Amino acid sequence: MKIKVSENTNIILLNALTLTFQDCHVLDSHSNKIECTNTELITDDERVKFTLAQELIQNNEYTVKIQYSGVINEKLKGFYKSVYTDLEGNKK
Repeated sequence: MKIKVSENTNIILLNALTLTFQDCHVLDSHSNKIECTNTELITDDERVKFTLAQELIQNNEYTVKIQYSGVINEKLKGFYKSVYTDLEGNKK
C-alpha cells in the first residue's frame, strides 16, 4: 500500500485482528528498502505495531509491503468478506 507520512516516524500501526504476519518492509521513492526490525501484536487494541530500521520523513511517500495470512470470516472483525452495491445496482 502507498502512504504519505504526516510526521516523522519509525512506527506503523495497523488493525490486525486474526492476522498473522510473516514479513514487512517499506520502499522509499527511490525503491530503497527499509526493514521492519520488530513486529508487535497489541491484542488489547487489535493492532500490530511495526518498528522500522529508520525514520520515515514527513511529506514523503512510501510503499509498505506486508506479507500476512488470515482466515476470511463473516463476523465483521479482522479479515472479513464484505459486499457493496455500486451506482448501477451491481453487487460487488
